Amino acid sequence: MKKKTKSRKESFMSGVMTLMISQIIVKIFGLVYKIYLTNRPGFGDTGNAIYNSGYQIYALLLLLSSIGIPNAISKLVSERTSLGDYKGAHKIFKVAFMLLTVIGTIGSLILFFGADFIANTILQIPEAKLTLMCISPSIVLVAMSSVIRGYFNARSNMKATGDSQALEQILKTVFTVLAVEVVAHLTSNNVTLMAAGANFATTISVIGSFIYIYKFYKVRKKGIHEEIQTTKPEFKDELWQEYLSDASLYYTIAKKEDNTFIGYCGVKNLKRKIWEIAIEIRSEYCHLGYGYRALKMYLETVANISKRHEFASRVDTDNTASQNLMEKLGFQPYGLSEFLLHKEEDKLAAEEEYKDQLDDRYMALAKKFNVEPGKLLSHVLAYRIVV
Repeated sequence: MKKKTKSRKESFMSGVMTLMISQIIVKIFGLVYKIYLTNRPGFGDTGNAIYNSGYQIYALLLLLSSIGIPNAISKLVSERTSLGDYKGAHKIFKVAFMLLTVIGTIGSLILFFGADFIANTILQIPEAKLTLMCISPSIVLVAMSSVIRGYFNARSNMKATGDSQALEQILKTVFTVLAVEVVAHLTSNNVTLMAAGANFATTISVIGSFIYIYKFYKVRKKGIHEEIQTTKPEFKDELWQEYLSDASLYYTIAKKEDNTFIGYCGVKNLKRKIWEIAIEIRSEYCHLGYGYRALKMYLETVANISKRHEFASRVDTDNTASQNLMEKLGFQPYGLSEFLLHKEEDKLAAEEEYKDQLDDRYMALAKKFNVEPGKLLSHVLAYRIVV
C-alpha cells in the first residue's frame, strides 16, 4: 500500500529541516575556505586566479552534464511511485544512472585530456593545466550523485541530498586547507601546485560525498527491492490492460481551443455488470475543473447511448481531491473494494503496519463508508451513482 498522508507530511517537514540545516552548513564552511584562500600568505591573487579559472571550467562542464538532473529524476520517479509502480520508478533511476555516468565520464575525459588546450588557448593561463586535471574526476562523480539525490528526493527522503551536500562541503574545506598547507610546505610556496592542491581537495570531497550517498542507496536497496516486488503483473493489468482491450470505452480529454492533451476518462471493462468509471488528469491541469466537466459530460453521454444508468468508481483513501470530485458529481459511498492486496494475510499485514496513521480524517471516512477504520488501510473507497 502507499504511505499514508500523515506519514508523507511528517516526511516532507523532516526533509525541509534537513535541507535547511545542510544549506546552513554548506554556506558556513564555504565561507571559511574562501576566506582562507583569499588571505593565505603566499597564495594571494595569483593562486586565486589559477584556482578560480580551473574551477569555472569545471563548473561549466558540470552544468552541461547534470543541470536539472535531480529535479528531472525526482519528477519522473515520483510520477511512477504515486501509482505504486516501484519497478518502473527504479528502472528510470537505473537508466538515468547509466546515462549520466556515460555523460559525466565524457565530461571528465574532456577536461583531463583537454586541460593543456583549455589552459593555454581558452583561459590563456598555462598554470591552470594541472588544476584542471586535478578536478576533472569530480564531474562524473557529481553527475552520478545527482541521479541518486533525485531518486531519493522523489521518495520524500531529503536526508541523502542534505547529508551528502553538507559532508562534501565540510570535506572540501578541511582538505583544501590541508592540501594547500602540505603543498606549500613541500614546494616552498609554489603557487601553481598550491592551486592544483586546492582543486584536488574538491575531487577528494566529491569522492567522499559519492561514497556516502552510494552507501546510503545500498543500505536501502533491500527495502527498495521489496517495494518492487509489490509491482505485480496484476498491477499493470488493473491500471491499463482493460483500457487497451476491446471491452473498454475511453476518451481523450483535450482543450477545445488548441487540442492540448489534458487526460482521459473511460469505462474500464464493458463486460462488468456495473461499469466502472475512471479518470486521469495531467498534474498541471488538476484542480481547474476539467475533471468535473469531462466526467459529467461523459456520464451523461454514455448513459444516453448505452441506456445504462448505474456506474461505479474506486478512489484511494489518500486521494482527497478525487473523493471530492466523486461527491460533487453525485457519487455515493458504497463501501470498500480490493485493489492491489487480495490475499487476506497481505491485507492484515498492511492494516497492522499503518494502524498508527488512523487519524480523525480516517475516522470520518470510516463513518461515512460505514466500515471499520483499519480496513481503510488495505482497501480503496468504492462509489456508486445513478445517472
